[in-house]
Amino acid sequence: MLIVSKSPAAVGHGRLLRGPAALPSIDVQSLAATYSQGIYMRPNQSNEGTVPAGSPLSACPDIWIAGMPVPNYQSALATATSYATQSADNITQGHPNYIYIRGKNGTAIPRTTKVQLYGVPCAAIQWPSNWANFSIPTDQDHPDGTPPIYVSSMVNLGAGTIGVAADTFVWANPQPPTDGSSHYCLITWLNNANNPFPDVLTQLDMSALITNNLQFGWRNVSMQSAQSPTIQISTQLIIPDDVSAGSREYSLQVTNNGFAPNTDGRGWTFDLTCSRTDAKGKSISIVNTAMPDQGHFVGVRCWLEPGYSATLTLNLYRNSGPVSLPGASMDITPAYYSDGTKAELEEALQRGLVDFALSHALHSAYRGGTTADIRPRPVVLLGADGLRIK
Repeated sequence: MLIVSKSPAAVGHGRLLRGPAALPSIDVQSLAATYSQGIYMRPNQSNEGTVPAGSPLSACPDIWIAGMPVPNYQSALATATSYATQSADNITQGHPNYIYIRGKNGTAIPRTTKVQLYGVPCAAIQWPSNWANFSIPTDQDHPDGTPPIYVSSMVNLGAGTIGVAADTFVWANPQPPTDGSSHYCLITWLNNANNPFPDVLTQLDMSALITNNLQFGWRNVSMQSAQSPTIQISTQLIIPDDVSAGSREYSLQVTNNGFAPNTDGRGWTFDLTCSRTDAKGKSISIVNTAMPDQGHFVGVRCWLEPGYSATLTLNLYRNSGPVSLPGASMDITPAYYSDGTKAELEEALQRGLVDFALSHALHSAYRGGTTADIRPRPVVLLGADGLRIK
């Protein structure tokens, strides 16, 4: 309904109606203050932590979206240069979206907070009662095997310091909202004793939440269309803290066991991504590639160190042609180069752990990459994970 006002007066029922009476003006500047209740996020790039916040309230630059993992993200996104910028407003259907949460400590003492993230279908008002069903998980695996962890943290962030949550949030394969909208709202909650989940019972409660409480962030994001995977699985890549110290080299092989190879655009293709870069800041990924012949693999090298923990996402795409053989599977097999030291190599050989067939296969696959490829390098198997179709 279009509302049109007549100024200075409106006529109705044969009598003159007066307009609204003028109220005394309020000095908004005298009400403004810098947020000092803890670690905060900005509602938009023009805001430097001032409350009450002004529009736009749903353009938080401290919710950072990336299609590929950001190397050294906790330092890279905490610089003054990065703090003055923001990521693109897009999430991609069919692919992992890596999301980082940034904050600044507005107090005079170190602060700690948990961090939670929600990907909520778009709405003009984002009532907190709607958030719970839309939590986005982090890339960390729960030690007792229960469902994924949905909570990250910022720990002992110094006064006036910019920080980034310790863990990456991974939205693996967002789909268009059921109402047909083309965008989502990302909502971040800095969860700590001073900022419990909000009780929003009135309209004024909601207004206070988005204008006065900067421990909640809101960012509207558009959805980019892409081919959704026919099959998607996620698994963890972990090097525990108590494994021998130092950065060491590994190889990940993705092996086809029964899927139709891709020939002239027919058959299957796949890609592999990891939520974190390796110890040298390089992405652990296999870009969309043709399915190899049965029993063959496509691999990627990486350098990992103790304490490494990330999520691997494997997407399979079926093109035209055969579906697969019965019981087809894709295996992700990690292998370790056991020639880090002479003593380690001798131990691997004495214990019969070197996989000579795989060592030669990797030598052929990676030949020409470095001087280390002059000879096959001995590798040992560390496990396997993957998917199987019934």
